[in-house]
Amino acid sequence: MMLAATGFVYGKDNIGMVAATGCNTVYTSTYPYNPYIIPWTNSLFENAPADAMGVRARWDQLGWAKKRLWVVGGDGAMLDIGFQSLSPYVRLLEWISRFLVLDTQVYSNTGGQASTGSSRARMRR
Repeated sequence: MMLAATGFVYGKDNIGMVAATGCNTVYTSTYPYNPYIIPWTNSLFENAPADAMGVRARWDQLGWAKKRLWVVGGDGAMLDIGFQSLSPYVRLLEWISRFLVLDTQVYSNTGGQASTGSSRARMRR
């Protein structure tokens, strides 16, 4: 829905996505059912914002400054383990168009360990 809405406003040829490895990529990128008709890449779990900075810089070199770039990841990838990658770029939001944090409140790959970026983990402190 997020990509459809962005494509509706800016045109489907003017958006792209960097996705942090996690539940979102496992569920949405399984061959042959990949739903994406836009340029997208899957980065290492905690490196999606850094990957997006590289994509954005290259797009700007190619004269594609008006293309919108989404960076998608879970709360662990964007707020917990990945915050060191995200934090330097918060002030450069004009480079990375949009961030979407999927708050699952746990690391699904570790059997449910709470992410410190979630309210559940904050309540336990």
